[in-house]
Amino acid sequence: MKKQDLDLYGKMLHALYISKDYRNYEPTTILLKEEDNQYKVLIQTMNKDCPDEVICYKSDENVASNLDENELVQELSEWNWNIDDDFFARLEKGYEIDFMDMRIHYGMWCIINEKGVDGIECKDGLNKYILFCKNSGISVQTIRSTIGHDVKDIYPLYQELNNNYRIICESECGDQAIVLAYNKKAPQPYATWETTKSRKCGYDMGHYFSDYLSAYKDFTSRSHQMLDRYLAVNKMRFKGNKEHER
Repeated sequence: MKKQDLDLYGKMLHALYISKDYRNYEPTTILLKEEDNQYKVLIQTMNKDCPDEVICYKSDENVASNLDENELVQELSEWNWNIDDDFFARLEKGYEIDFMDMRIHYGMWCIINEKGVDGIECKDGLNKYILFCKNSGISVQTIRSTIGHDVKDIYPLYQELNNNYRIICESECGDQAIVLAYNKKAPQPYATWETTKSRKCGYDMGHYFSDYLSAYKDFTSRSHQMLDRYLAVNKMRFKGNKEHER
């Protein structure tokens, strides 16, 4: 993040601190989106004394001056907050989670389990959230140890798709990954791609096949190549460190 974007980030938090109306609120969710080489920030906060009182505000040129009179401040409640429109849709539009309080994760998991996959419209947003949880170590165990409540695991609901191909197998090494995918309606129903664990850079170098055996052989071969590259890079780093120590 660039310095001016960090300044905006800090100004938005400072606006909350100096506010008369919302001084007692604390950030519970922070979403970031990079657009035109700048970051957009969306912050959701909760009243420390009354958790039911929640507001959400966005970045703009006036947010640092007077949050109390800013039109972008939105008061939220259970009756007007929608997990699709107010969260998953934003993830689908390019927002990424920068911070989320464990209490909010617990509430998210409860809502997701209550609705089920069929009850959620923004399934790509759901997948992105579950992937974030996996990469960040947010699990049934961490929620229980932090919040003190049990919750049903949402990981099995994850159905990763790329170009209508469902990811059915993955091989990881460092931050890199190779995936094997299937789409029964495609002329070539099997595919492999290069990607990363976080999927932040998308998918690259697609290979397509008409039968599973050929696709699996390619998946295995590409996984071995990924491992070889990883070992070669680390060998060079180790060699460079040893020479530097001499």
